[in-house]
Formats: sequence, structure tokens, C-alpha cells
Amino acid sequence: MVNLMVDSTTLMLRSWESRIENEAGIANIKIDEDLRILSADIISRACFGSNYSQGEEIFLKLNTLQRIMSKGNVGVPGFRFLPSKNNRAMWKIEKEFNSMILKVVKQRNEASYEKDLLQMILEGAKSYIDYYGPSTDSFRDNFIVDNCKNIYFADHETTAITASWSLMLLAAHPEWQARARAEVLEICWDSLPDANMLQNMKRYVFCFTIYIYSYCNSIMSFSYCSI
Repeated sequence: MVNLMVDSTTLMLRSWESRIENEAGIANIKIDEDLRILSADIISRACFGSNYSQGEEIFLKLNTLQRIMSKGNVGVPGFRFLPSKNNRAMWKIEKEFNSMILKVVKQRNEASYEKDLLQMILEGAKSYIDYYGPSTDSFRDNFIVDNCKNIYFADHETTAITASWSLMLLAAHPEWQARARAEVLEICWDSLPDANMLQNMKRYVFCFTIYIYSYCNSIMSFSYCSI
């Protein structure tokens, strides 16, 4: 998993370096958008392994579904069951998304074994059926599709926003930036980080980011409650 993150992040950093060189040392980079793309790429590779290109297509489809769902009316009981223009578009995208997931699953069942998140989901579905007894194919398909949705919805935005917040904190606190750089150089030297190296880091910046980020969320929640 760490190697996937390192490979994807290295590609993103090289693209930044190339853009800076091509624009005479100064470039306007929308870091939050790039980090969202990076998060999606890592999730696609981790979830679908060698089928990660199909995973990226599935992610784009799910992202479209998310945008359509955000435009829906809220607070009207039963409105989501009415055949409105927005609901029909949402049902169409969701059906296409489910078909794409199940197509990858079918290819995986016909191909060789891979140890990725999709394989873990398939093994979880099989273990559930073995424990509770035979079930319908629709139940198994729903189990797989819903878990893939959860991985994307839960991990994509959260990871990208936390990474953006970390970079903002490092820019606002040069002393933390210097401490983090010194720690990385001490542990990694000139090599790329791996799982063992990450375990040896004290992770000052990570702990500080989580502390401040959770504090900001508490303030926002308190403000909404007060309103």
C-alpha cells in the first residue's frame, strides 16, 4: 500500500516540477484539485490493482453521481422516489456504476489472484455466505458494490482535505516544516519512504494536523448547533 502511495505521489510531484520549469520558475498550481486526483488514483490502484484504469473510470462515474445527488431536494419525504429529471439521471448513473463494478468483479473471478481491496471485499462476501448460509446473487452483488462505494466516499475527500490542510499548516509554520524535513532526511536519506521508515517517524506534523483539523471541525459543529 505504501509503495502505491509513493509511486502516485512521485508522479504528481514530477508534474509540479515540470510545470514550474516550463513557466520560468513560477507556476500557478491548484494543489487541492491535484490532491483530489492523487487520492482518487491511490484508491483506484489499491482497490482494483492491475485494473486500476477501470477503477479510475468507475471513480469518475461515482464522482458524477455524487454531484447529481448534491443537487437533489432535501427535506421532502419520498421525493427521491419520484421520476424527476435529477432522480432519473441519478438512477441512470448508479446503474452504470453498478454494472462497471460487477464487470471488474467478473474479470477478477476469471483471472489470477490479486491481493488488493477488491479481493478482500470478495473474500468478505464469500465468508459471509459461508457463515450465514447461501444467499441470492443480488445480495452478494449489493454487498460488493456498497463496499466499493464506501471506500470511495469515505476515503477520497477526507484524505485530500487532510493532505491540503497539512500543506497549509506547514506553509504557515516554517518551524514545523523545518522539523519535518529534518526528520525525513534523517530517516529516509536519499531513498523513497517505505512502511518501515514511516513507522520510525515521530509524525509531529501528522499529529499536529489531526489535532488542529479536529478542533476546527468541533468549532464548525458548535457554530451550526448554535445557529
